Amino acid sequence: MTSRAVHALGNGSLLIYGQGPDIMSIHPGDYSTPSIASLLCEEDLDASTSRNPGANSWNSMLRQGQGEMTFWDAMDPEYNLFRRVVRSHYYTTLSLRVHPSARLYRFRAYDFGAAARDCVCVILPKGTLYFTGNVTAREYRLYILCGGCVRFDETESAMQVSPGEGMITLIAAQTPDIDRHLPAAIGALDVFSRSNQYWTRFFAKITSRTPENPVLDKATESTAALIRAQQSRDGGVVAGHFYPMAYVRDQAGVVRGLLRMGLWDEASSVVRFWARKFAHFGDLLDAESMGHDDARLPFSNDRVELPAYVILSSFAVAEKSPSPKEYLAPLFPMLSWAAHAQASECADGMTGFSGDETYIAGGQFPRYALYEGSAESTMLLILSLEKYLSHFGPDDALAGTLSEAKSRFRDHFMQNGRLMANDPSRLAAKKPPRFHFGYCDACILLGRPEPLTWLERTPDGLYRCPDCRDAQIPDLPPRRPLPLGSVGLVPAWHGFDLITDDELSATAAPYVERFEKAGYLTSSPDGSSALGYDYALLLCALTRLRHPSLQKVLDGTLSLLDEAGAWAEYYRGKEPYNCRCRPWESAMNIASLVVGQYYMTQINGKLESIEQSIERITEFQDVEYRSAVYALIASVK
Repeated sequence: MTSRAVHALGNGSLLIYGQGPDIMSIHPGDYSTPSIASLLCEEDLDASTSRNPGANSWNSMLRQGQGEMTFWDAMDPEYNLFRRVVRSHYYTTLSLRVHPSARLYRFRAYDFGAAARDCVCVILPKGTLYFTGNVTAREYRLYILCGGCVRFDETESAMQVSPGEGMITLIAAQTPDIDRHLPAAIGALDVFSRSNQYWTRFFAKITSRTPENPVLDKATESTAALIRAQQSRDGGVVAGHFYPMAYVRDQAGVVRGLLRMGLWDEASSVVRFWARKFAHFGDLLDAESMGHDDARLPFSNDRVELPAYVILSSFAVAEKSPSPKEYLAPLFPMLSWAAHAQASECADGMTGFSGDETYIAGGQFPRYALYEGSAESTMLLILSLEKYLSHFGPDDALAGTLSEAKSRFRDHFMQNGRLMANDPSRLAAKKPPRFHFGYCDACILLGRPEPLTWLERTPDGLYRCPDCRDAQIPDLPPRRPLPLGSVGLVPAWHGFDLITDDELSATAAPYVERFEKAGYLTSSPDGSSALGYDYALLLCALTRLRHPSLQKVLDGTLSLLDEAGAWAEYYRGKEPYNCRCRPWESAMNIASLVVGQYYMTQINGKLESIEQSIERITEFQDVEYRSAVYALIASVK
């Protein structure tokens, strides 16, 4: 059975996602674009796909009866050129499926610069609608060439593969830029060699290799590869194959993972991406487009939490730079905005939830509680304002906000020694806005498909689309503080010291117990699922606590890696669901795994030293005992 794991090949401009042997999407020239086409195996073949160690080229082995077919895939690091080499022992068909708005042409003897070739051309027009209602502002082109045992059929919508050897080449870019890439398609360019050389240099920069744990070492390499492949030339990182945008929160986790792996340049590129977007727009939204400034994704309540991540990530990168002061100086306008934006939303010492919070988007926490006090958001407010004020000097308004948030935090969010996710009392301190952009609460509660649109708040506290304005909703449970593992474990990840080790231990205990029994983590209130990064949070907590279950959770986290070497957005038991090939979850898990493995290596080293000392003591005692026996025998004689 073919794996459902997803892998990425990208050079910062052209991004292709594969699923097993299928080319499932092609983002042609800018990472924030709709997929122009896909190339899929028509038959349900038994296939295995793997990344070549030390590279980001991929091999797929397909089997049909006694016959085999092999694909070798690679992308050039400079030109927008993807190449697939095919070796087949049987006949099959690859189906070309193009975007509904695209036009497909068959060109004979088309001029590629150095020579002419027959090809198929797919044109994606300006004005094409894609992700969350955005529209392309440019035209994009995809050229497809094939040869040897691969040829187009008469309809141009499929490729016929015969026994033998052949090749498929894809070239894609914005139409005005495509001419630079076309000659490379038919020249003597060795795409595989150039790709391997690029990735060899990239992997050599990783400083967190763990030869004592080969599984973790391989996961570190695969995580670095999937992040770099999904990092646009302007520094933004795609949130995964479902989400062709650069999300602030996702990139904050990516920065943390990149720094842990020693990849400072790539982490700094994310901060520079934010700085350029801020200079262009004057603010940052939930997600920004990559490769251009034509698309943005606003979301409900995105002036909280997200600005804190911008501050904390910028400082984290700066602290690893040769001169933190010089690094931070040009970022001041963005960081000042980020500090004041979230402070303006603070009421009674609390900020609310970001509307695109993963545990809200995934249904682990009710969306209608968005404007209640959020423990995680308030925690990030405190940490980010502390960083900002320590570097940029006094600001009475911000200092007052910080003081109130710190002094009231435990009153708002601690109950019986456990951290709660929310405090409904914030609703009395700050009236929620009448309108916001997001998903309809009523549609969610009624089990309907929920539109992403502007919503209006009704007297029952729900945000509704016009179609649901008068819909009857079953009685909602009373608003009350709720525990949530994804929040309760986060203080260790951020180094938040208003929670004691005893309280962190009490919070972690039920999740450790469930893991011990089931072999996997559940963190939702009903115990049915977990966020992909919850493993990182638990690992970080257990490392801080020096917990005896740390090694089991380390091994359990690594066991979730899919065939492409990535972690997913969500898990039910050990089964991944929703978005795969996720930079955020993979980066966070790697960051925690590397630290946890370092601690375990230190502990094991100490234990080994102790065992050796005990053996030496035992040997010494044995020698003394034998000497006494020999002396006794001699005296008896």
